[in-house]
Amino acid sequence: MKNKIISIIITISLMIFSFIFISKSKEIVKNIDPIMDNINKVKDKYEVKPQDAYIKEDTIIPGVSGKIIDKNISYSKMKKYGAFNESFITIKKEKPNISIDNNYDKYIVSGNKSIKKVSLIFYIEDISDLKIITNYLNTEHLSGTILLNSNLLDSNEEYISTLKQYEIELYLDDLNDINLSQYSNYLYSITNNKNKFCILEEKDKEKLDICRRHNMHTIIPNIVLSNNPTINIKKNISNGSIILINITNDILKELDYIVNYIEGKGYTITSLNRLLVE
Repeated sequence: MKNKIISIIITISLMIFSFIFISKSKEIVKNIDPIMDNINKVKDKYEVKPQDAYIKEDTIIPGVSGKIIDKNISYSKMKKYGAFNESFITIKKEKPNISIDNNYDKYIVSGNKSIKKVSLIFYIEDISDLKIITNYLNTEHLSGTILLNSNLLDSNEEYISTLKQYEIELYLDDLNDINLSQYSNYLYSITNNKNKFCILEEKDKEKLDICRRHNMHTIIPNIVLSNNPTINIKKNISNGSIILINITNDILKELDYIVNYIEGKGYTITSLNRLLVE
């Protein structure tokens, strides 16, 4: 019996060793193949190193993903083709080592400064203002982010549910555990919009902790517009700006001019989610 067990162990060990040996052998053969050699030679042409997120005290600015050649897929395609062919090079993203994805305990204060994009967040408390802003965004084919409270959501579900067909993101202003649990699911059910960001005008450790518990990032916009919005934009806009717009008469009068000014300076207006993606 003992000899039988030993024999079984030896057989299994040999099978494992053979598998490892064959795998290693295939890897060695692949690495000395002229096709793989040529893939390695063009690597610097295609690959870009990722840029880590920038952390300063309790704030963070997103990094930027890099690009790397997927050598296995590229090699497999070329092997089937029978020769090295640069058109079969396959690129995949390489995430930063330091990312907003694992830093929910910090305030995001901007998009990445190397990218000429900005995001507009409209804080809206009234259904008439919501319709004005959403109609404007849709007419101008602009991405936008709407910050609203649960009362507005409750009383206007039918209208709000129609917004999912447009480039509009909706997030909740009511930041407590109960609302985030209840209304995040509700919001998703009628808009297909995951409630992934908490948006504050100023730092609030209690709300930061609430959002962290729900795996939500907390945003502090670096520009807040209400009165004299055009002057404020001209003075403060920069790459990655997160712009919170409190609806006022000045805003409604100057919104078209503000948007034209932003785009005229070469900035792309995008959704908050796209601005902060790494």
